[in-house]
Amino acid sequence: MGEHLKEKELVSLLSREGKVFILKFWADWCSPCKRLEPILKELESTYTDVEVIGINIDQDSSIANKYEVKSIPTLIFILNKEVKRVLVGVNSKEVLENALRSILSEVK
Repeated sequence: MGEHLKEKELVSLLSREGKVFILKFWADWCSPCKRLEPILKELESTYTDVEVIGINIDQDSSIANKYEVKSIPTLIFILNKEVKRVLVGVNSKEVLENALRSILSEVK
């Protein structure tokens, strides 16, 4: 998570069907972003069909602009190339897990 990512690479990743991608928009200087990190790592290890993709807004501003990210942290949940949910700010593990379960129920 958090490597420099080109938009073409992101499009390629998101084309994988049946997997929930969480685009995590963050920056090095963002304290709330850092508080979300352990929760996201735990969710990613718990749910095998979930992948978190970190997008540093200072390095990948074109991707942030494409998804109209106005503040961070922003989490965008994508399933089958479709945005399913957007969460802005720091949310609890319970809120994130409920969002994930709701989206994953569409897969099964």
